[in-house]
Amino acid sequence: MAFKEIQPGQADWLNVLNDNLKNNKWDRQTNAGTLINGCTGWVSGTIGYDADMYVACITGWVTLPNKSVTEFSTNPFDGILDSKDLPVVGSAFMGQPSGQNNFSPMKFSTDGNLSVLGNTGSQWDEKVTYTGWISMTFVGPRSQMKI
Repeated sequence: MAFKEIQPGQADWLNVLNDNLKNNKWDRQTNAGTLINGCTGWVSGTIGYDADMYVACITGWVTLPNKSVTEFSTNPFDGILDSKDLPVVGSAFMGQPSGQNNFSPMKFSTDGNLSVLGNTGSQWDEKVTYTGWISMTFVGPRSQMKI
């Protein structure tokens, strides 16, 4: 249904929307993680934040050299977020492109590096290439950020 005119009592919604957006200041930055322990691929972290909160996501494509390697990248948010006790939204995982046993949970190690938790079992048997995409999302209060 098309509106031909603003009725009495209705605000100019476009001006109101633009004014509200001007007052909502979100900044964002993207940083790369450094692959370690012979791993190849790429890891990237993007964080968006305002005065009250942040939303951060780590993504990438990683190949582990063998099933004994668990730590694969430095924290792309090093100096921005402390990796301890970050509030992960949903699952943090490494998904395999074959779709069979398609993910292995991941987390930050005690050293602050990204690591795979499920490096044993059927998803890590001899038939598997240790390659997959990673996804990890966090949301939290701005006070958890170091910048």
